[in-house]
Amino acid sequence: MSPEQQEVLRAELTQDPEGHGYATHLPDDPARVVDLLTQMRTTMTGALRSTTAKAWAAAGPYARIVDASNDADSPCRASCLVIRDSFACGDPIHLEDPRLEAMLAGWVACGIATEAEFADLYELAQVPASRADVLGIPAPTARDIVDAWSNE
Repeated sequence: MSPEQQEVLRAELTQDPEGHGYATHLPDDPARVVDLLTQMRTTMTGALRSTTAKAWAAAGPYARIVDASNDADSPCRASCLVIRDSFACGDPIHLEDPRLEAMLAGWVACGIATEAEFADLYELAQVPASRADVLGIPAPTARDIVDAWSNE
């Protein structure tokens, strides 16, 4: 675990923003804290399979994506072309990437998709996740827990 990840873990253990009760298990039972951090009990936005994204787009936005990608004056032309290429290649659509989220937000302003359509798209991209996944750290070991706790 990198120093930055160790700092994220330390902050999680000391602040316990989700109220998991880490402190009640430390320092005596770091394995229980590992369980709390690695149980799949939430969701987060993940990559969306191209076939799933195509099914979403076929319900309405695809025609607007094609129209915008063919319109040289559309401010969303480049992003529509990228998504069309991703559809054609079967590449996953990485909705978890903040840059893509910002790009797609521009589609609402251009009328390519509605807020409701994007809410549906992001719902399709929800994947099971652990607290460690949400924090962006690898699954910690008991040693990682002890080290983070003892350095508070």
